[in-house]
Amino acid sequence: MRGLEFLSRSRIPVITPGAARAREITRRIGMAGILPEQKPLPRELIEAAFISENKNTIKLMGPLFQNSPRGVLSGFSTEIIPALAPSTSLTRQETYDVFLLNSEMRRAIQRREKNRLKPPEEVASTAEEDRHDIPTEIASQAIHINTPQGSGWIPVEATHDLEKDDLSEIEEIFFVKHGVKRNVKDYFQFMKDALGKNFDPRKTLIISTQFTNEIDLEGKDRLWQGRYNGDEGIDPKQVLHYGFNDWRGAEPAQNPTAPVDSFTAMDAVIEHIIEKTPKVRALRFRGNSEGGQMLDRYLAYSKVLKELEKDKIFVNNEWKPKIEIEGFVSNPGTVHYFDPIRPDLILRTEDSSDWKFDWIEFPENSEVNIWPFGLYDPPPYIIDYLTEYSAEVACEDYIRRVTLGVGTLDNELGGSQLPVGPGFAYFSQGLTRLERVLGKHAYIKMLDEKFQHNLQIFLADGVAHDGRSMIKAYEISRHFYNFYKKYDDNPV
Repeated sequence: MRGLEFLSRSRIPVITPGAARAREITRRIGMAGILPEQKPLPRELIEAAFISENKNTIKLMGPLFQNSPRGVLSGFSTEIIPALAPSTSLTRQETYDVFLLNSEMRRAIQRREKNRLKPPEEVASTAEEDRHDIPTEIASQAIHINTPQGSGWIPVEATHDLEKDDLSEIEEIFFVKHGVKRNVKDYFQFMKDALGKNFDPRKTLIISTQFTNEIDLEGKDRLWQGRYNGDEGIDPKQVLHYGFNDWRGAEPAQNPTAPVDSFTAMDAVIEHIIEKTPKVRALRFRGNSEGGQMLDRYLAYSKVLKELEKDKIFVNNEWKPKIEIEGFVSNPGTVHYFDPIRPDLILRTEDSSDWKFDWIEFPENSEVNIWPFGLYDPPPYIIDYLTEYSAEVACEDYIRRVTLGVGTLDNELGGSQLPVGPGFAYFSQGLTRLERVLGKHAYIKMLDEKFQHNLQIFLADGVAHDGRSMIKAYEISRHFYNFYKKYDDNPV
């Protein structure tokens, strides 16, 4: 029973299956203690449970979970198996259900086995390698924004001094978004390295915005002393900070006097930079992992980007936006859908580009369709957008602006902090980042007949959950494409 004692200290989700069966497992699980609140689970609240054929996943059912599916119990070590009844045969849908892994649970088990013989200091460093709830370094510059919701500072890394340098000749701007760790300096360097010799400081500007969490600001007296507000610097309370996942979906900052949502803040940053760059002709967005999740929504619903595209120029016998808007959304943990339809993977082959999906339509007001996964109960920023435009307009803009990207090896069940959580919203998108991105691409292809553009997808062969490699591979591909396109348009 040592295994069950270990599980009782973990945050384990639960999922609702079909008819009740296998009550014997219920008795054997007993008071294991598997609720997210880490309280014991009374056995009478479980109607039944069963395990998958490979004996590493358990699914529970009962009145407590009937209207609130919460994932599955999984990643169990073999020492738990003797405490359970024999494997139960599962239907195809049930087999599909039980493969969702709780990523923190899985990593905890792996670390326990891997670190069994390691000294304590090595165990500690390994345990923190994927954590996002530890402070990160604040960016070296900042932009002050004023919005109807309030004002504050957004930290940024940039190739230029945004206050002192002349930006009037800049033609191309890269906006880079960090991941859940908020490691803005890493992503800024990823972008610089990816451009390499193609980076021209006279014409190109790279900006990486940082959406901090309160833990990043704790214990700091003043920020950017000598750069802003003289030697006094800036009070950290004036820096906008957000919940760990809030900034991906236009949720408000946690500052009491300036609850500026993340999309409004991003809009304000862009407007600030546009005013300084009158010759800009392209805005390029790059985001990986959590940053990819934000861009997957922002590039569809941004009000400022919509306004910028209204300014047209006549090129090659057609009117086009004066400023090109282009984004690369790579390895997002979740994606956004414009209606309640979700993909169901029915054919998985060795070549992921040949995977086949069917479709499941959920109720519009279902948990699956709740924002930021869908459009049920969206925040005020999105409501304002939909009041003026529509989901169909957002979808068409998204298709035109975005290239979806994913590493072919970012396909580990529950790996690399794959977002999972209470409810069916995460699970309905797929079991890995690769499946979630390919499902989104297949979904957009299904809608193709409504639109004039095709959503581009970039598969990085041999790349896992690695922001540096994804951004670099995409930039190399993009520059090769532009080179050959120029050659084809102007043959010798």
